[in-house]
Amino acid sequence: MKKHHTYLCFMFALIAMATIAPACKKEHQTAVQTKIQYQLYTAKDFSNVHDTIAFRLVIRAGNTTLFDSALAPMRISEIPDKTHQLAFGKLVPPGHEQTDLVVGFLYSIKNIGMSWYLDSCKAGQALKIVDYNFQ
Repeated sequence: MKKHHTYLCFMFALIAMATIAPACKKEHQTAVQTKIQYQLYTAKDFSNVHDTIAFRLVIRAGNTTLFDSALAPMRISEIPDKTHQLAFGKLVPPGHEQTDLVVGFLYSIKNIGMSWYLDSCKAGQALKIVDYNFQ
């Protein structure tokens, strides 16, 4: 009888563990880390435009700036064509995988003013290409 009682207790313990264990399991969802690929070029002939332009690469989540990096100022005539485009890659900082982002270029032309080229990057997107043909 004692053997039978031990066997039953062991079986109940196994059943209980089999029932409780899946509920305790953590589900690990692999977050997609987003890469932003910036591409800057022009299809226009600016060879006679010698004004200085300064570009900044940006990533924003709402009102929070996650990335803001200035490129070296250049003359507008020095902006390359598509074949020789400037290309930069940046990973979005961890913790923003499920956030819609604003990405793009801000720029200012000396003695003229500021402007921008902005685009959206949806939450969970693995790669966003910001392809800017400066006009």
